[in-house]
Amino acid sequence: MNKLNFKYLFPNLFLFCICMNLTACSEKNSSGDNLQSGDEIISFEPDLDTLIRNPASGWTLYDDANDYVAQANTYWNQQGAAAEKYASIFYWRSRWSELEPEEGKYAWEHDENFKALIQGALDRGLKLAFRVYIDGQDNIHNGTPDFVREAGAKGYAVHKLWDPANENNNWTPYADDPVFQEKFGNFIRAFAKEFDNPKQVDFIDAYNLGWWGEGHHVQYLNNNNKFKKSLNNSSTLKTQLQ
Repeated sequence: MNKLNFKYLFPNLFLFCICMNLTACSEKNSSGDNLQSGDEIISFEPDLDTLIRNPASGWTLYDDANDYVAQANTYWNQQGAAAEKYASIFYWRSRWSELEPEEGKYAWEHDENFKALIQGALDRGLKLAFRVYIDGQDNIHNGTPDFVREAGAKGYAVHKLWDPANENNNWTPYADDPVFQEKFGNFIRAFAKEFDNPKQVDFIDAYNLGWWGEGHHVQYLNNNNKFKKSLNNSSTLKTQLQ
């Protein structure tokens, strides 16, 4: 004859009673029978469709000025509705020469189209992201402003976009040229002062050197500088490896 094993029976019965009691309490609370004064039941339907604007969730809108910078009115007329519904970041990647065409003359102060592009993103609840590159490879303009070359910076020829003769008609400074470093350092400090606002700016990626700002095909006056900081006066530019 089998005997009951009380060693295991009582603990299991105890757990069963607790579970039943919790279920009963839950049913009472959900029906409102056990509400205290001031309590309130709130019911809601989960939103499974629209964008929850957590950091970097949703789409990232992208504009790269390797040719012509987008016209703000046209851009936002085309992108605005989708941006408000799906996007969270507006990523603007462009040449340095676009942002400082003349020394000390910055796009965020003097370029109405740039200001409209940025304001259009902010008006739609998007945070900003940037890359500013200095290389003119496969670009319709030099990545670096002309005033840097005119000040004596040394550089080399790179391929210009849409050049039917396939000639190297754009110019890029050597990364370790001291004149370039001084001028670009000034720009970085001004840019940082303007966009040092985490409430509006999600990130600045700081891939400034190399083709399209991607860190490759970087050239130096002295190849021994390849593994040093290319811009000692900027903590945002790390060691460049070709």
